[in-house]
Amino acid sequence: MKTSQLTATLLLLGTLTLGFADAAIDAQIEAIKNATPEERPTLVNEFKTTVSSLNDEERAAAIAQLQATMQGEGLQTRTQTQTQAKTQTKTQLKENAQTQQMQQMKTMDGMQQMNQHRTGSQSMQQGVIQNNPQNNMPQNNFMGGKK
Repeated sequence: MKTSQLTATLLLLGTLTLGFADAAIDAQIEAIKNATPEERPTLVNEFKTTVSSLNDEERAAAIAQLQATMQGEGLQTRTQTQTQAKTQTKTQLKENAQTQQMQQMKTMDGMQQMNQHRTGSQSMQQGVIQNNPQNNMPQNNFMGGKK
């Protein structure tokens, strides 16, 4: 008779514990769902602590319930956030590369214009020196003779 009472007591205690665990998990999931982004990591850590004390089946059910709630409410999961961060990083890298290319093209264009002006100025100066009849500088011919 004592064994049957002990068995009945243990079954009742186990049922009550499971009922309280389900209620605690539901309350924690609800708190996570309604939490601000700053509070959410702390609440998730508390949820993990609670879930770690459950058996495998209960743990799987609790995690599935949390995932369904989080996705059902439209909250972002870690992978969605990481994907968005990677996309933003790729976009920023492309924009930076395009900006650098534009700057290099402007620099090269400026250098080309400067070289063209320099070449034009040198040509003009040489033409003025050769065509100026008042220039008293002797000019050498190809064979070294003077005019």
